[in-house]
Amino acid sequence: MNIIFSAQSLAIKPFFDVASKITSKDNIGILLSDHKYSLNLLKEKKIMQKNFYSDWNLSRNFNYKKSLDIINKYQSLNPSINLMNGINYDRRIIFHPSAQFSHSYKKSKLSHQEKLSMLADACQKVDVLFERINPDLCYGFLMNTIFDFLLAYFSNVKNINYLNLRPSRIENYFFFESSVFDPPLRIQKKYDLDENLEEFFELKKDQINENIEFRKYEGVEKVDFKIKFKLINQIRNTYQNLISKDSSSPNLLLQQINKKLLQPLRKIYQTYIFNFVSPKDLDDKTTYILFPLHYEPEVQLLSYSAPNSDQLDVIKKISLSLPIGCKLLVKEHPLMIGRRKSNFLNEIIQLGNTLLVDPSHNVNKYLKYTNLVVTLGSSVSIDALMKNIPVITIGSTLANIFDDQLVTKLDSFQNLYQHIKQALSKDLVSSNAELKILKMINVVKTLCLGVDFYSKVLGRKGAHEINSSDYESEINKIYLHILKLVKENDVEPAIFNK
Repeated sequence: MNIIFSAQSLAIKPFFDVASKITSKDNIGILLSDHKYSLNLLKEKKIMQKNFYSDWNLSRNFNYKKSLDIINKYQSLNPSINLMNGINYDRRIIFHPSAQFSHSYKKSKLSHQEKLSMLADACQKVDVLFERINPDLCYGFLMNTIFDFLLAYFSNVKNINYLNLRPSRIENYFFFESSVFDPPLRIQKKYDLDENLEEFFELKKDQINENIEFRKYEGVEKVDFKIKFKLINQIRNTYQNLISKDSSSPNLLLQQINKKLLQPLRKIYQTYIFNFVSPKDLDDKTTYILFPLHYEPEVQLLSYSAPNSDQLDVIKKISLSLPIGCKLLVKEHPLMIGRRKSNFLNEIIQLGNTLLVDPSHNVNKYLKYTNLVVTLGSSVSIDALMKNIPVITIGSTLANIFDDQLVTKLDSFQNLYQHIKQALSKDLVSSNAELKILKMINVVKTLCLGVDFYSKVLGRKGAHEINSSDYESEINKIYLHILKLVKENDVEPAIFNK
């Protein structure tokens, strides 16, 4: 079996190790992002130059006409999929390098022509790699980079089986799906199969209370502002940045100033100045609508919630659509505390009908007072539904698996006021919300793989673990699961199901 995979940073080694269990290294094609993790691996595994391409070597020098001609050639293979999303989904292309360590909507240093040149060159290189490797299977992690997108695109147009790996945020269960957006079509199909909810309840009722109070899924990171400065590692990374000419790499000095000084100071300042609302400040008489902020930059915003990636703009639109007397609770993502600029939070407060809630409190404490959750794709939507709180989604998310009695699924903010009014009147208890959620969880556990991906496979320090396994056993589980899916014909060319 011949394989092509796309990966960046910590995912490069495990993806190669999985592929190596399936086939020889000469039959593996690799699309790489993030040179810092790539160079040593390529040297260590003695991977042939012709079998991989890296995004930091993409040309920015094609002229405008040449770029358009190449892009249009490949776009014609499937006009229904916007090839420009190869650029739009990659934060390192559309945002300034500083966005890696400090929240900013500051645009990239790259000109539009340079971006088109990179996309054109990437299309050509991926096409060449497909011809050289002649893959039977392609796989990638989420949809973060230009190569992640193009791998799925070429899988689609060349009719090659494809798997997209991403977290379900149900314990440690991971999607291995041919559909690139949530809910995965295979999961949706299984969930939609006729099944008597009352019989299902009798079989699974003991599990409801296990999931109802608090869901801490694998990979959740502890919030820690004690940044350790490893001088040797930083010098090495800086040197590699220089020799690779990777424009997506942030300035080392600015990065450390932000992490070690500005972020902790900003956290203290914001905590003192903004006087965040705590759960005890809320009351049972006011109608509260909760909007959980996402970490930025993040795949959920750039890929799964496009074109609504500007969260401040989203909050303003929700604020303008609130019924009289309603308050919008805005909760910061725990890992963004200190990263987000104060003027962003100031603009939220100045809207008048919004409240910034204390990010140090668990979201469940605020859900006790919440009447509705509006989200672009936060897993808080599942927590809300477990507490019989209706949800409005404006993006691709697992919560969209449910019917309209539980979740209002929107593509835009048009008529949002009416949608909010209707959602507030929903009765999720009589709609069997708990049973439907339990059914969804059961489907995820049946079809997905339980693997400690972030903590064991990627080795992220501080990431929440579910089991006590090690790297090799988790890699072996992934390998066997992929073989099982292929054998049972549960893999197909990439499906852009948004």
